[in-house]
Amino acid sequence: MKAVDFVRSQFKKLPYPSEDCGGRTIIVTGSNVGLGLEAARHFVRLNAGKVILAVRSTDKGEAAKTDIELTTGRRDVLEVWPLDQASFDSVKEFAARADKLPRLDYVVLNASIATSKRTEAEGWESQVTVNVLSTFLLGLKLLPVLRRTGTTFNVTPKIVITASDASQMVSPSSSYISGLSVLASSWILIFGRGQAKFHERNDEDIYKALNVNKSLTDRYNTTKLMQIIIARQMAIAADASGKGKVQVTTLNPGLCATALFRNVPFPLTVVVKVGLKLFARSAEVGSRTIMAGAFAGEEAHGRYMSDCIVVKFPKLMQGEEGEAMQTRLWEQTVELLDGVDPGLSKNL
Repeated sequence: MKAVDFVRSQFKKLPYPSEDCGGRTIIVTGSNVGLGLEAARHFVRLNAGKVILAVRSTDKGEAAKTDIELTTGRRDVLEVWPLDQASFDSVKEFAARADKLPRLDYVVLNASIATSKRTEAEGWESQVTVNVLSTFLLGLKLLPVLRRTGTTFNVTPKIVITASDASQMVSPSSSYISGLSVLASSWILIFGRGQAKFHERNDEDIYKALNVNKSLTDRYNTTKLMQIIIARQMAIAADASGKGKVQVTTLNPGLCATALFRNVPFPLTVVVKVGLKLFARSAEVGSRTIMAGAFAGEEAHGRYMSDCIVVKFPKLMQGEEGEAMQTRLWEQTVELLDGVDPGLSKNL
């Protein structure tokens, strides 16, 4: 995408959500701030029966709940459940609780982190754990309750994943501070962009290579690309099992003024603040892309959306080499998650 296309996209008018959600139960992860908070607000406004705020800090979740209730005038709809995607046990405990729900219509997997500081969670670099492994651990764990909902209520349950066009973004040169590619994304987008490098895709063991590579320059971008790839393969595998339809969609919310950029160190704070001021969507406008993913029809199943419509996959996913890479990443992800939760792949 050229710079002019990015700017045009950022200022495109996105449809205001209007579909009635009467009786539906929805989970939104990462919903105490930003896109998740605004998506949850829309679901409550649109008459959802139950909206679960899945958050790391329940205190912040309760504050978000109060805020949504005040702005929508609806009470007894929201629940705050703890979920820390840096912990596999937390994800499994959350999923076990959700499995007992009478129905579950939509799961919005929105929680992600972007960091320039290398830390580990569950033995993996934290962005890989939170953005990829825990995201799909939760998605796979929730397939049974989603399918039961589909059968019982004759609806199409959906998993919606907040990815990003950072998946197609060129990382900054070595003159930039390592690991800050996504945090300087507004600047990069102005001057041109391409695709996430994802060099690790060529290694025999992709996840091991991600751990060995200590540089975080391309990491956030890569995890967003991995989300799109794995979601597509998950949709294919779930369809092939014939156990019941669950629609899986990834989306790009665009550059938004959210807490994702809260850890930007100086001097990139200046770059990011200027970029956000000039080009960023508000969290509410960005959340409309999530709603579009939730309300999309069959055409969005296993696909990637941007500006509320289905678009082409990132270039690294295209062609024979791209298809082969997707299969390898999917197989390695399933094997790894089966190790975390034995028998998990049987949910497909």
